[in-house]
Amino acid sequence: MGGWVAKTFTRTPETLKALHESLDQTKSLRDSPISNSELEAAKGYLVGHLALEFETSDQVASQILDLMTEGLPLDYWTRYPQKIQALTTDEVWEATKRCLIPDRSVIVLVGNVAGFRKDLKKLGNVRVIPLADVDFASPDLERTGNGAGKP
Repeated sequence: MGGWVAKTFTRTPETLKALHESLDQTKSLRDSPISNSELEAAKGYLVGHLALEFETSDQVASQILDLMTEGLPLDYWTRYPQKIQALTTDEVWEATKRCLIPDRSVIVLVGNVAGFRKDLKKLGNVRVIPLADVDFASPDLERTGNGAGKP
C-alpha cells in the first residue's frame, strides 16, 4: 500500500504542538471530504512540483527506484499529471479513509529531545534513540546491542 508522510519544520518548543496539529489534520481528512478548492490547489501543487523531483541525477535515480520497488509501470511519471488532474474529492476521501489508519501510525520526531521530553509521555509508548545510536539500516533504527532509550 505504501506509506504516507507528513513533515513539518518547527522550533523545538513547538514540536508537540506541530505534531498535534498534524494529527488533527489527518483526522479531519478521514472524517470529511476536502473541498473542491482544496483539491484544485493540491492538484496544482503536485503537478507543478513534479519537475522539481527530476532536477538532479540522484532524484531521477530515486524516482526510478520508486517505480521498481512499488512495481509501477515505466510510464507512471508520464501519466502522473493526467491521473492527478482526473481525481475527484470523493476518490481522495475514499483513499484517505482506506490509507490513513491512526492505530497503525508510526510517529518519528527528530530534534533536541530535551526541548519536548516532558510532553512525550502524553503520546503513549515512546522510544528515544540518541543520535549516536541511530542506524538507518536496522529495522528498529537502533544500533544492535543498545537498549531502547527512555523518554
